[in-house]
Amino acid sequence: MFKKKAIYWILLAVLCSALPVSKIFTSGIEDQTNYQSRQVIQPDGNSAHRQADLMTVHFLDVGQADSIFIDFGSYEILVDGGNIGDGPYVSDYIRPYVDASLDLVVATHAHEDHIGGLGHVISSYQTDRIIYSDEVSSTRAFQDFYETAVSEPGCTFSGDSDTIINMGGGAQFIILEMGDGFRNPNENSVVSMVDYNEVEILLTGDLESNIEKKNLTKFRDVDVLKVGHHGSKTASSQAFLDVVKPEVSMISAGLDNRYSLPNADIISRLISMDSTVYGTFRSGDIILTTDGDQYHITADIPLKPDDAGAASVQK
Repeated sequence: MFKKKAIYWILLAVLCSALPVSKIFTSGIEDQTNYQSRQVIQPDGNSAHRQADLMTVHFLDVGQADSIFIDFGSYEILVDGGNIGDGPYVSDYIRPYVDASLDLVVATHAHEDHIGGLGHVISSYQTDRIIYSDEVSSTRAFQDFYETAVSEPGCTFSGDSDTIINMGGGAQFIILEMGDGFRNPNENSVVSMVDYNEVEILLTGDLESNIEKKNLTKFRDVDVLKVGHHGSKTASSQAFLDVVKPEVSMISAGLDNRYSLPNADIISRLISMDSTVYGTFRSGDIILTTDGDQYHITADIPLKPDDAGAASVQK
């Protein structure tokens, strides 16, 4: 893949110095100065055509948990839903974007911080398809998710396997089967990739390093990586990163979390590979907008090794 980021941001800096904000990002990209309002800057010209070409990927700030929402025209995908208590927030957040039904929900694995809020979301929207890690658990979070999923009317509910889902407009959502039946639920994580023309975004759940290494041939150079297991040292092996080479890395973690995530060595490893690292615990909800060629990210607080542990009081 041709790396576009350096050229893009140099051109962007020139534009910023010469034009008012309303003339920059004239493709409906969301205003990075106001994360909560999600107010769209309307483009000039044929806005309907331009808006139809735009995809947004939202890395939600759900504390020490994961939730990613993808919106492309009338096609919407939710990957994980945070903890049980995050269900109402996730459901309300995606409401302005869901046109009719949720086309796809992906439950990466059985841990509460990934599937906890999905029961609420599935109950709130007609959901057409659900893919999960094909494992079972006796926890309340999993039982709530599973019972809601199997009872959702008109919904296809299945385990993960190598799958390519056409989102229309040249975009695909790809499931990369890593194997199933491991005792550690993290190792069963459903791995997926958004492939929109020249832009690829890899979502790895809590995939562990040993499973990364067993599946290196399934990965490729990507633009954006959702860092595995909230930036834990049990994921993001050097061998894996040498293959995917992310320009940007996203870490979802909660302030002052009891696991001291993200790990300082992982942040340093990513930075050493010239990857710009962002965290929801610093930037809040992070929105990536792309036309399939270039992409723009609302976050403007890159992480550094001192951000390890997501402390509310930085060193």
